Amino acid sequence: MSITLARASGNLPGPWYTVVVHGNGLVEYDGKNQVPVLGHRTATIPQDKILALLQEVDGMKFMSAKERDFSAVDAASVTVVVSVDGMTARISSVPMDGFSYPSEQAIQKMNPLARTQLNFIKLAEDISNFAGAGQWTKCSAACMMYLFHNGNPKNSVDANGESALLYAIERKEPEVLGGVTITPQALIETGADVNLANSRGTTPLMAAAKKGDADLVRDLLARDADRAARDKKGRTALDVAQNAEVRAMLSRNDGK
Repeated sequence: MSITLARASGNLPGPWYTVVVHGNGLVEYDGKNQVPVLGHRTATIPQDKILALLQEVDGMKFMSAKERDFSAVDAASVTVVVSVDGMTARISSVPMDGFSYPSEQAIQKMNPLARTQLNFIKLAEDISNFAGAGQWTKCSAACMMYLFHNGNPKNSVDANGESALLYAIERKEPEVLGGVTITPQALIETGADVNLANSRGTTPLMAAAKKGDADLVRDLLARDADRAARDKKGRTALDVAQNAEVRAMLSRNDGK
């Protein structure tokens, strides 16, 4: 048994990933584009969540639904595939991010096709939520805007050896895209390498410590920034820290 959710970018920027929930509780995620985590990841979920998804599939009669029921929905970019007991069914539709699912009373007043489409949207959301896909796909508006304009910056460096994250920390004024301010935290969300140093050995953690930005230092440490890394002069982030709060944070093992 398996339940697969595939999201792809439509006309607007959006996450592109696939998540597969297996009957034994294994979750397999593959990030394609415009998500903080690219590539393959795995996790496990309890059986009660799998059972809840199967009950939802059964309740909306997913296995007997017809693909043509969704032909009127434009720009198909969400696909759900359910394989159970040797049978496989597939439905594609358009994502409705930010859509508020109507009340049960409102759904009952709709025609059968509208109810089927709404239940499909809910099923897609529940697959993502129950599988815990948010840990790999959660991205703020600033994060999404950066990914849309520049792609994933995980290991990218410019001609001077500066990573996108390090440059965002060191620049005097933040980048603005489409009216959205791109903070260093937004690049951390995109999955940028928090330990990628420049030609001088300066890491993002060193740059944040030198600025005295305690919130940014905390975020970097939460993403496993290496506080023991040294630049070409042999200095650590603690050595260049500019205020007592940051020094205390870098001196503790928990990074809090």
